[in-house]
Amino acid sequence: MNLLRRQKADTTQSVRDSVPVLAAVGLLVVASAIPYTSYLPFGLAYGSVVLAYAVLVGTALICTRETLLVAPKWAVALIGTIWTIYLGHLFAAVATGSVTFDLFIRVPAFVLLTGINVFYVPRLVSRGAFFGILARVAAALVLIGLPTLFVDSYTLGIVEVTSIRTETVPFLSIERPAPNSIFQNKNVMSYVAMVGFLSACGERLETGQATAALLVAINGVGLYLAHARASMLGAAAGLVLFVAYTSLSDRAAHAVAISGGLAFVYAVCVIVGVLPGPAVLTNVDMHGRAAIWQGGVRSVATRPLFGFGPGDTGQIIAPFVTSPFAGYDPHNSYLRVFIDTGIVGGCAYLVFVVKTLFAQLTSVRDAYDLATLALCSGVAITMVFEGYTLFGISIMSLTGAIAFGYGVKAGASPVGDPSLEADDRT
Repeated sequence: MNLLRRQKADTTQSVRDSVPVLAAVGLLVVASAIPYTSYLPFGLAYGSVVLAYAVLVGTALICTRETLLVAPKWAVALIGTIWTIYLGHLFAAVATGSVTFDLFIRVPAFVLLTGINVFYVPRLVSRGAFFGILARVAAALVLIGLPTLFVDSYTLGIVEVTSIRTETVPFLSIERPAPNSIFQNKNVMSYVAMVGFLSACGERLETGQATAALLVAINGVGLYLAHARASMLGAAAGLVLFVAYTSLSDRAAHAVAISGGLAFVYAVCVIVGVLPGPAVLTNVDMHGRAAIWQGGVRSVATRPLFGFGPGDTGQIIAPFVTSPFAGYDPHNSYLRVFIDTGIVGGCAYLVFVVKTLFAQLTSVRDAYDLATLALCSGVAITMVFEGYTLFGISIMSLTGAIAFGYGVKAGASPVGDPSLEADDRT
C-alpha cells in the first residue's frame, strides 16, 4: 500500500510542541547560522550558539520537564565510541601539556551538544514542527539573499548582505551572482535551501496547505540559484524518495532507495578513479577533491587506529596532499572523522549513518517519516562533498544531527520510561 493511502499520523500538534520550546528551537537554528557569517568574531559566534542551547534546555526543563532521551543501544554504542576517542585525545593532550584552549573548550562542548541534537531535541519537538521551523528559516534566508541577484549589496538593519561571485545559472546560460544570503559561502546557502526544500515537501505532502507549497517554491528557487552540486544532488535524491514512496509499493520503494544509494557510491568511486566507469562520470570536475581525499587517506594510514584527534584537518593532511591543494579541508565528512578518530571512530560514524538510514527506510508510515528519510539521505550525500560532520554546532552540523536524531528515533523506546511504547513517533 503506498503512502498516499495510509492514515496520516502527525496532523495534530504534539503535546510536546509548546510554543516557548518551539521558539527556543527556532532561536537555536538561527543562532547556528552565525558561525558561517562574518558579523561576529569566531569566539562570539560560537558562544552565541552555546547560549542558544542553554536557552533551549532551560526552556524545555521549565515548560515540559522533559528529561528522557531517545537512545537505542546501537546508537549510544556508535556515538559513544566516537565521543570516547575525542575525549581520549583531549585527556592525552592534557597529560602531555599540549592541550590548547580551543581543544579544551570544543571537545566537551561538542560531545554534550551533539548529544542534545541527536537524542534530546527529537524528544522535545515533533518532526512536523521541526521541519516547519527549518522550512521557514531557510525560506527567510533565501528571500534575504535574492535581492543580490540585482544589486551588489544592501543593508538589512545592522546586517550587510552581499553577493560573492557571478556564475552561470544552470540551464539558462544567464550570468547572475549566486545568492549566498548572510553566509560567506554559497554552498552553505545551498545546503540550507536543500533542508528547507525537503522539509517543506514533507509539510506539503502531510498537510496539503498552500503555505507549504509556497515554502517549497521559495526554497527550491534558492537551491536552484545557489546551485551547489552536492546540495542539488541531495535534494534530487530526496525527491526520488518522495516519488517512490508515494507511488510504489513498499518493496519497490525500498528497492529504489537501496539501489539509488548503491548507484551513488559507485558513481563517487568512478569519479575519484577507484573504479572504471563511463566518461560522463570520469570527466566530472571535483575541484581538487580527488587529490585532497587521496592525501587524507594517506594521512589516516600513518595513525590508523584512533587518528590525529580534533584539529585543523587541512593542516594535518597538508604533507600528504599534492600542490596546489595542500592545506585545504578534506571536503568530506566521513574522511574527516577518519582523520580525527582513526579507523575505529570512522567506521563507527559510517555504521551510524548507514544504520540510521536503514532504520528510517523501513519505518516510513506517514509524510513526516518520508521527509525524515529524504532529509537524512540528502545530508548523507552532501557529507561526501562537504567537511562538516554531525559533531558540530553550526547550521549544517546541527540540522544534520537533529535530522539523524529523528531517524534514530524511528522505532526506538525512550530510555527510562517503559510505559511509553516504541511507536511513540512525535
